[in-house]
Amino acid sequence: YVAALNATGDTYCCNATTLRTKKKNAENGGQMCATHFLAHEKNNAGKTTILESIYIASRLKSFKQTPIPNLIKHQQKFLKILLNVVKSSENHLIMVEKSLESHNIVKNNSKIIGAKEIARLFPVLSLAFGQENIINLPADSRRSLLDWGLFHVEQNYLSLLQNYQRCLKQRNFLLKKGKPEEIDYWTTRMAEIGENVSQHRKNHFQLINEAFKKFVSIARNNENKPHDDIASVGLEYYQGWNEEQMLLESIKNNLHKDRANGFTEFGPHKADILVKAKALELKKIGSMSSQVLASLLIVLAQAEVFHMKHNYKPILLIDDLFFGIDDTNLMLMLELLIQVRTQCFLTAPDIYKEKLVEISHKRGEIELYTLDNKQIMKAS
Repeated sequence: YVAALNATGDTYCCNATTLRTKKKNAENGGQMCATHFLAHEKNNAGKTTILESIYIASRLKSFKQTPIPNLIKHQQKFLKILLNVVKSSENHLIMVEKSLESHNIVKNNSKIIGAKEIARLFPVLSLAFGQENIINLPADSRRSLLDWGLFHVEQNYLSLLQNYQRCLKQRNFLLKKGKPEEIDYWTTRMAEIGENVSQHRKNHFQLINEAFKKFVSIARNNENKPHDDIASVGLEYYQGWNEEQMLLESIKNNLHKDRANGFTEFGPHKADILVKAKALELKKIGSMSSQVLASLLIVLAQAEVFHMKHNYKPILLIDDLFFGIDDTNLMLMLELLIQVRTQCFLTAPDIYKEKLVEISHKRGEIELYTLDNKQIMKAS
């Protein structure tokens, strides 16, 4: 992939040829893309804006959960993102325009397309580090990983999930003032669809878990040995209700409590991926550094499963890589990103520039750029 950006109503230039990688590798559809670092001496210089623009062009929303109107420059009425995308031998000019006064517009090579089409055309995964990460965020962030993967490998999964969400919403509404027979109908309907959703998620989780184990094994055997909690880390799937019961039975047994609370306690909407080390949840016992690395392992596993289906990998965006990570885990992360052979864009403050320059000189797969006055320049 190659990206050129124009965002927030004025020119934001990222030279398309600057970030192009020309190395070849048969394992990634003939294209192996480098790991790109963006560094700058100041905060708020625009590094995150570049990653955010790439993400918006795929998902039509920010990975920071910022409302789109807040991203539009003051006194401007719209933002526009332009990307020149090279995908294998295909060339795409993607345009996304988000306005305060009209509907969003998305085009590929001048043809208007929808949200599902752009998401499939230009798949992107992101990690934004700070006080939060995949491990310590609420469960819906981990469910969304499964749902994103299923969207890309199961053609009808999105409509199935949306049907479940409509049933759940209707049942929750009726719990507050509905008739028993109405609640019973929507309980049965919700449970039927919910079992289907859950089975799809379980199957996809098994694929992610196998890939995750592979990356944990790679980490164990790396010269930059991981900490004990990462060496023993594993994933478990919680479906959202008692594993020994059918969903319908579990919901019906909890009807009295659901009516008192006004919402449905059990179902796929409560599913979660549990990340554990030595039978204990990593978010309770692991350091921030270990949580950051485990988050990366999960995303790499997701990218690997995507690759098995499509024979190419999504772009990976990582904001503030150095936040809360020690040197051991940092070097291990970089080694994993190089080995996974996908195009990555990572940001880091300029205080780490010397370390990054040293790493990039040792490893040709890493390219380092600086951002100054909205211009990206390759670092010497």
